[in-house]
Amino acid sequence: MSVRSSRLVDRYNRPIQYQSTYDTDHQTTKSLQFDGSDDYVLCGQEMDYDRTDPFSVSFWLKPTANTNVRGLFGKAAGGAGIVANKWSDNKVRLLMSDGVATIAIFSTSTVSLSTWQHLLFTYDGSGTANGMKFYLDGVENSTVTTTGPLTGTVSNAGIFYLGKDPGAAGIIQGNITELAFYGTNLTGNDVTALAEKPHNLLNLASSQYLDGWISLGNNDHDAYPTLLNEIEGAYHGYMVNMSAASIVADAP
Repeated sequence: MSVRSSRLVDRYNRPIQYQSTYDTDHQTTKSLQFDGSDDYVLCGQEMDYDRTDPFSVSFWLKPTANTNVRGLFGKAAGGAGIVANKWSDNKVRLLMSDGVATIAIFSTSTVSLSTWQHLLFTYDGSGTANGMKFYLDGVENSTVTTTGPLTGTVSNAGIFYLGKDPGAAGIIQGNITELAFYGTNLTGNDVTALAEKPHNLLNLASSQYLDGWISLGNNDHDAYPTLLNEIEGAYHGYMVNMSAASIVADAP
């Protein structure tokens, strides 16, 4: 059976480059396996959101170790940026900074080892930590730790890293798949739908806000060392210190 998307442009009215017809195999069937040592993915200028931009970042995570602080993703330069980490206690943190002020939230509970879980970070563009939320498997799970507010620019010239903090934090050990960026603050049914499997992100109502998506499905064009942004139809991911064996048949 095939699924046809009727949306031909994104929220910026840019033409969408993905094929309009997808098989059910397009659903995520693979993941990236990070060794916790030196594996990471460079994704260019993805996720270049600013203080006033609402956004959401969705992905599936299966960590296999809990040693030290480990980077999940981030884009930062000159002290400004957006960074997410998993800490040694298996709680996760989202931090935003304008180079002077910082806002941050932590999860209230921990992520489980060796288990697939859906993680979703959202931000409403308010410049305050109260505008940030974290959802674990579709349920809000966050507490504010640094209130800000932000008044300067968060957007920066840094490169987006997946599996690694652009700063000093270590590299995640475990698997990540179905990374997606949304140019909106997702809430309600959109949050619940993303945490359900199996699905094709293009079938969800939230697809109109997709800015970027690495799906790792059977019909995708991901092949070491490059990963395709399914929305823009360009290879925006480059695997560093990894191999073809780092794309594994393991998914939620």
